[in-house]
Amino acid sequence: MRRTGFAILLALAATLGACTDDDTPTPTRPSSAFGDAEPGGAATVAPGDVPSTPAGGNDAPGTGGEIVTGSRAKVVVRGAVDASIVLDRLQQAILMEPPGGIGIGWTDADLDNVLTIAGVSFTGARDTDPTTILTLSLTPKPSAGTATFVSTAGECTITIDALSDAAARGTFTCRDLSEQGGGRTIDVAGSFSAQAS
Repeated sequence: MRRTGFAILLALAATLGACTDDDTPTPTRPSSAFGDAEPGGAATVAPGDVPSTPAGGNDAPGTGGEIVTGSRAKVVVRGAVDASIVLDRLQQAILMEPPGGIGIGWTDADLDNVLTIAGVSFTGARDTDPTTILTLSLTPKPSAGTATFVSTAGECTITIDALSDAAARGTFTCRDLSEQGGGRTIDVAGSFSAQAS
């Protein structure tokens, strides 16, 4: 199910690269999670155990994709979810220099936590909007469901320091990012790198 949703997000990224202001698609919104957790309560997310796989090698099906040297995202989350995670599995890297599109996704070995950045390609700083989307899905342990946070309205600023058809590197910050279907909010800071494999 998660792989299907991820594939849809990457298709959206490719489509957004070809959109004009008049035909901007409406992003799909994933469902809420955290079940019956207390409002305002914090959950801790820890990265899954990472099996030792050589750089560039594929893991067994269902374990989160490839470890690609130079591709990882570090994320610090505060608020309704408190977490410091490293996502060292590159799910996909669609990288096109401007004007074009990007669709980059990182996960951990267990597919518990996922970060995607998708939309039109750019360098420098840009606030999220319907053509520049940041999605963060977190699954606390023990699992109470997945909490998904999608930024399309300026809650996040993404800075891409370097972008080519082969690699991307940058940072992001988010303030008062709301859970989809929930009401919980988080603040997020992170860095990322991706190498096309």
